Amino acid sequence: MKKNYEIAFDGEQDLTAGNFTSRADSQSDEMRSQISKVQVWIDESSWLPAQQKFLEAGSGDYLLIRYSDIKKNLKIDDSRFKPDWPKNATKIKPRG
Repeated sequence: MKKNYEIAFDGEQDLTAGNFTSRADSQSDEMRSQISKVQVWIDESSWLPAQQKFLEAGSGDYLLIRYSDIKKNLKIDDSRFKPDWPKNATKIKPRG
């Protein structure tokens, strides 16, 4: 991430009772024209993202995503990854 983004640690916050997070701000030259900044809050107990905020360039508008009920290392049945195509689907080989 350091190679492509400017990252700055911005301290701790308590997003929910007793759930402390660390916030980092990041920017890259490529995305600055559309998104001026991305803020990521990391849950200090699990080191998983707890919240992200994407700030639009020029407008002050933003998209806030808060993650909840996070489960990690769950067993996912292999059948969930098998294609379930409609019967009338046509199979086409990719050009290579």
